[in-house]
Amino acid sequence: MTKENNNHDMSLFSWRLAMLVGLVSLIEISFWSVFNIYVPIFLQAGNEGWTGAEGVRGFALAPTLAYFIMTLDNIFLILLSAWAGEQSGKRWFGPLLGRRKPWILGGTLLSLGSLFFIPLAVTLPIFFAAIIVNNTGHSLLKAPAKAWIGDFFKVKDYDKANGVYAFLGSLGAFVALVIGGRFFDAGYRIAPFLVIAVLFVIVMIILFFFLKEPPLLTDAQSFMQEAPTQVTLSFKELLSDMLHGRNNQALYAFLTVLLFNIGYGAQAVGISSFAVFELGMDVGRAGYVIVISTLCFVLSVIPSGMLASRFGRKRVMNLGILLYIGVGLLAIFFVHSVASFLAVAALVGLAWALVYVGAFPLILEAGKGHDSGVYSALFVIATQLAFIIGPVIAGVAIELSHTQRSLFVIITLAFISSAFMLRQVPTNITTNTSTNTSPNTSPKK
Repeated sequence: MTKENNNHDMSLFSWRLAMLVGLVSLIEISFWSVFNIYVPIFLQAGNEGWTGAEGVRGFALAPTLAYFIMTLDNIFLILLSAWAGEQSGKRWFGPLLGRRKPWILGGTLLSLGSLFFIPLAVTLPIFFAAIIVNNTGHSLLKAPAKAWIGDFFKVKDYDKANGVYAFLGSLGAFVALVIGGRFFDAGYRIAPFLVIAVLFVIVMIILFFFLKEPPLLTDAQSFMQEAPTQVTLSFKELLSDMLHGRNNQALYAFLTVLLFNIGYGAQAVGISSFAVFELGMDVGRAGYVIVISTLCFVLSVIPSGMLASRFGRKRVMNLGILLYIGVGLLAIFFVHSVASFLAVAALVGLAWALVYVGAFPLILEAGKGHDSGVYSALFVIATQLAFIIGPVIAGVAIELSHTQRSLFVIITLAFISSAFMLRQVPTNITTNTSTNTSPNTSPKK
């Protein structure tokens, strides 16, 4: 099979197709960037133990409780993503809807319907309800959306496709944070979420009419020839293989992604609170920290994907992890001003680009041609479990130490741990120049 729909020649990497597939990240990455910036501040604003965020209506919660609430979306993703990823690969809804598109569009609509209740809620129960509905919608769409990379692209192109995916999502986050943050400071609390809603609508229209999914393949194509395949595998079978040593590649990749995302999850939730409560930045301007980090990420992520395709994703990921550890140490000991924090934020964007581009392909390649929806669910569970652990540990550390600076201690330790785990992943399966497979990673017959 050398042709897919969208008139895509599988012997070539299609940047146009990568852009179409990557549009769904506008829904994901941009939303969570805005969510992670403003929701922790809404939750903690008014707490007498912290100065900052004056004039912002909030619920005055303690950091531990606030950070735990920020993990609710991750709990939902863990509970629903394996089911959604597996089910999205089973039924073909016709050439217009394909297999995964109904899950993606349906989840987006569910999230959109409750989006504005987050900034407008005046009571904690309404705020919780809005978060829960949003969490459900994103839980239904995330694994099917990531699975598109495995559906449309060859193994050697995973890093480049994932780079485009991240680039577009971060570009959307950049727009939402810059425009939304400016209007937020002017008193328009809803502004960042309104920008996200507009992006939601635009992306849904484009995906519905212009992206055509490949049909489910009836026979496995050769993984050795690096062609995308969708051989049926249940999530339960995958877990059994990992636990019984039949797929150590997936196991070590899962643990690597879990560990560095513990650090990233703590950072994503805590960085705005650090800027506001430790450095005294205005709430709206705290988003600019993420803007600078996101801008550096956007500029670096596609080149990082190309480097990973050329030199091997393990080498590139190790470089990013090492840089992240250095940045964490700088933040712990030397960041005492807004200017120095912005410099650290820029380095974080570069470091995360080097790590991120290889993260999903590291797990997806372990599938050896099995349904990418199942392996995308494994990736989602690794990241979301980390996003539960990271913020909770960071919240406890901050509360016990009485300083927001403890955030970067947790981040640094998490990335050091991930560096050791990445060493356990065989080198020959993280460089795209090799076609070898280890004996304990063969697909089930």
